[in-house]
Amino acid sequence: MDDDRWLTPSQLEAWRLFAAVTHMLPRQLEQPLEPHGVTLFEYQVMAGLSDAPDHTLPMSRLADWSNGSLSRLSHVVSRMERRGLVCRSRSQSDGRVTLASLTDAGHDLMVRAAPDHVDSVRAALFDHLDDGQVATLATICQEVLDGIGVTFPAPWDG
Repeated sequence: MDDDRWLTPSQLEAWRLFAAVTHMLPRQLEQPLEPHGVTLFEYQVMAGLSDAPDHTLPMSRLADWSNGSLSRLSHVVSRMERRGLVCRSRSQSDGRVTLASLTDAGHDLMVRAAPDHVDSVRAALFDHLDDGQVATLATICQEVLDGIGVTFPAPWDG
C-alpha cells in the first residue's frame, strides 16, 4: 500500500479533532434551544427566513442554507406550519416554486431563542478563541468549503 494514501500523524490528529467538533458541537448548540421547543435545524430555518427579504425564501434555497435535503426541510416545515411558525405559498412569478415565510409567531420565537443560541455559540466556540484564532478559523472553514466545492452565500444572495 502506498504511504501517500494514508494520513500523516498530524493530519490524523487534526482529522479526529475536527470530526469530534463536527459531531459534538451541534448537540451543544441544540440544548439551549430545547426550552424554546425548537431544534437546531428549525432554528437554522427560522434564521435563514428571518434574514431574508420579506422573511421569505424558495424552499430549495432554504434547503441549501439549512444544509438539509428538500425532503427533510419539507417535513420540518410541515411541523413548523402546524405550530404557526412558518407558512408556505406558491411563487407569484413562478408557480412551480414553493416559498416558505416566517410568520409573526415564528419571528417572535426566534427573537426569544436568539440570545440563548448566541450565548451557546459563544460558550462552545468563541469564548475559547482570540481574534486571530477566529480569523484563522474562518479562513480554514472557507478553504475547506472551497475544497469540497461548496459555496455558502446568504440564502437570499444570487
